[in-house]
Amino acid sequence: MIKYELKKLCSAKALVILTAALICLYAMLCAVIRPDLSKYTFDTELYKMYISKYGGEYSQQTYNDMCAELEKQQQIAEQDISGNSYTADEYMFLSEQITAAVHKAQALEAVIDRYTSLEIGQQLVYDLEFTEFTNGYLKEFGTLFFLISVTVITLRLSLYDYKCGMESILFTTRSGKHSILRDKLLLALAISVIISVLFSMAEQLIFLSLDFGDVSAPICSYADFEGCKYDISLKSAMYLSVVIKMLGCIIFSALLFVVSRVVRNEIIAAVLSIGLYAICGQFNRITIIMDLYTSINGIIWFK
Repeated sequence: MIKYELKKLCSAKALVILTAALICLYAMLCAVIRPDLSKYTFDTELYKMYISKYGGEYSQQTYNDMCAELEKQQQIAEQDISGNSYTADEYMFLSEQITAAVHKAQALEAVIDRYTSLEIGQQLVYDLEFTEFTNGYLKEFGTLFFLISVTVITLRLSLYDYKCGMESILFTTRSGKHSILRDKLLLALAISVIISVLFSMAEQLIFLSLDFGDVSAPICSYADFEGCKYDISLKSAMYLSVVIKMLGCIIFSALLFVVSRVVRNEIIAAVLSIGLYAICGQFNRITIIMDLYTSINGIIWFK
């Protein structure tokens, strides 16, 4: 029966094309979208350089080294070259040095401010792009595309035979009603998990293309995750988020299947299922690890 249902799904060309198009579009978005770092008043590349130089757990020696470097750059930036006689080339060279020192001092001040806020177990890591990415629009697109894909596939498996009048005939076969509905549900859950994996693979494109610093650093070292009480790395958190999304896929697909069998209407079933899913607090938690900290602190599925 599962092979029969799978064959019917594959024969629905519009459904296959829509699902493939959504996954490909999301993969393209993941590949081209870049965080907007223009809001920062310091040079983010210099910030990244100093993070790489002074990164790691807090130590007084590292803090003293950063303060010494900051003082050095501030002294250069405060030089007054207006009252001296320099050649044009010398004046331009000194001006460039002063400008560079100003930018370095700004970046160092931001690094020191972040460094002094570290708590036990946290490390100094470059997380500007990471924070911008997890707070961006990408996760909203992922949620929307996922819901569309899973909804159309699950509803077709659940109600297609009923609308065509074939269900009453199939239920009288040797397989029986319960066996047919079970196979439909299992296939819907399996396809939902596969879709989740494909969307997760698309999301990994951005993790490969952006620099999130040391992925082995504790997740609590990254902005928005400072309060996480669990000793896991960013890399482990990324893997855990994939598992959480798979569970979210299973829950949503099963909920949609059951509701559609009760109301026997695609639109009503979709609206009710998405509404119930949102009430359970999972509308945005099936995407990337933006809400991982909240999920693993005891309210994975319900608020």
